[in-house]
Amino acid sequence: MQKDNENNIIFSGATRSTNGDIYGHHGGEDILIIKINQSGEIIWQRSLGGHEDEYGGYISCTYDGGYIMTCSTASSNGDV
Repeated sequence: MQKDNENNIIFSGATRSTNGDIYGHHGGEDILIIKINQSGEIIWQRSLGGHEDEYGGYISCTYDGGYIMTCSTASSNGDV
């Protein structure tokens, strides 16, 4: 979990969710990246994965406003 230069919070993890506020499920567990504001409202979220299991790890904000993170995957398809 990291704060960006606007004090929003970005964090990564894993999800199996197919409903609610989480969308874009690929199968198995997927990497989940969420950015929330100081009130806890979701600014954006992204689910990454393939047909097998993926897990998000450490995430960090870059100086140019982007993000870099570690993750693991067992998939050979999808967007990982």
